[in-house]
Amino acid sequence: MADRVGTADEAMAAVLADELLHVDGEPAGWALLGWGDHRHVWLAPSGTVYKVGLDGANRYEVNRLAELRRQGKKFAPSATLWTCEWTDGYGDERRSTVVAMPYLPEDGSVPRDDPRRQMIAVAGSDFNASNCHANGGQLWLIDAGGL
Repeated sequence: MADRVGTADEAMAAVLADELLHVDGEPAGWALLGWGDHRHVWLAPSGTVYKVGLDGANRYEVNRLAELRRQGKKFAPSATLWTCEWTDGYGDERRSTVVAMPYLPEDGSVPRDDPRRQMIAVAGSDFNASNCHANGGQLWLIDAGGL
């Protein structure tokens, strides 16, 4: 996978989509894939996933995925941390970090049981099996925020 994922423009569009979600709904071409305690996950029209929310969680996830890749773990996708700055509707300067990563939806191409147990052993006890997707014949860790 490429080292840099997504674009600064799309990261900013994800932030703005997140800010306006309760007012305008999903922007055309974008899809809200899900959310957790600290972040929303957006799918851009380009097919890139953007995670908008708690800066600490975003920084941690990108660093954790990079460390897993350095260790040779093929299940850790490339991810890029984008910093977005803007002025909100009240004239306040805002800054947020956004994770960009490939969209890797579950496609059922890898059996569910044994390989995921191996990932749990590698990732640690706080591993959530729903954060692991089979895609294109390989297992991928799609959320390393809790590891």
